[in-house]
Amino acid sequence: MIYKNAKFVNFKATDNLPLPGLLFKKNNNKKILINLHGNGGASVFYRPDKYQEMANDAHKAGWDFFAFNNRGSGITNKIKIVKNGKLRRFQCGTSHELIGDCIKDIDGAINFLKTLGYKTFALSGFSTGANKICVYHYKKPRNQITKNLIICGADDAGIYYNEFGKKKFFNILKLCKQNIKAGKGKEFMDPKTIGGRCYSYQGMYDILNPEGLYNTFPFWSESQKINFSKKPAFREIKAVKTDSLIIYGGKDEYSFGQVEKNVSILKNALAGKSNFGFEIIKNADHGFTGKERELGKLITNFLKS
Repeated sequence: MIYKNAKFVNFKATDNLPLPGLLFKKNNNKKILINLHGNGGASVFYRPDKYQEMANDAHKAGWDFFAFNNRGSGITNKIKIVKNGKLRRFQCGTSHELIGDCIKDIDGAINFLKTLGYKTFALSGFSTGANKICVYHYKKPRNQITKNLIICGADDAGIYYNEFGKKKFFNILKLCKQNIKAGKGKEFMDPKTIGGRCYSYQGMYDILNPEGLYNTFPFWSESQKINFSKKPAFREIKAVKTDSLIIYGGKDEYSFGQVEKNVSILKNALAGKSNFGFEIIKNADHGFTGKERELGKLITNFLKS
């Protein structure tokens, strides 16, 4: 498959970081769906099947579609930017990203799309992208987003806690905090310490910190009744006030084998909030492999509503 109705574009996040994207323009209107990809090496340029189909689904509903690489794309990158009149290297990629910086990326995308005449904006987010939607609304309650597709949001802190065990989990958290305090936050950790993964101390701390913004969907700690965090559970998603559809695959491999239980926990947390809808696609994995058409129908129908 090759991209159709797609145009390569460049824009800048609000901190001047250059980001590339694909604009799928077909409808002569002012509405556009902005997609936020997940982490772990993700890029919008290597999945023409996924993003073309999403664009087609948005077009059916009368919306255009914008997919871009945020600062968390790839594992590690160095991008040159001009800051305070000087050319500097900015370290980014999943290994360095701080989830709170998604606000700079999303606002940069909206500002760019405004220059093209768009006036109505919706967000779709997969995996960590779903977490970012919640963080964006929590940190910036006054925004221009009218709809949200919150797709397979993950409990990364719970996944690591489950993998490492309590003692190792908090030892790694302490190690990261010490190195950040010592000014070594952007240095890489020993991969052996974190199961062969590639993360800087700041990137790993951001993911593991139970009190941090990344801990958006604390399914594991809630289901296991672990006294894990002092902050209110599901704080960020509770801040979302606009119409939102939450979607999970029934066999999401990052949901501890308890998708229905997790969705039930989330429904209870959001009880009384009429702006949320819920869907579980039977037998779908985290990437909705083989279930793309079912997901696409949900996307189209939600955007039409």
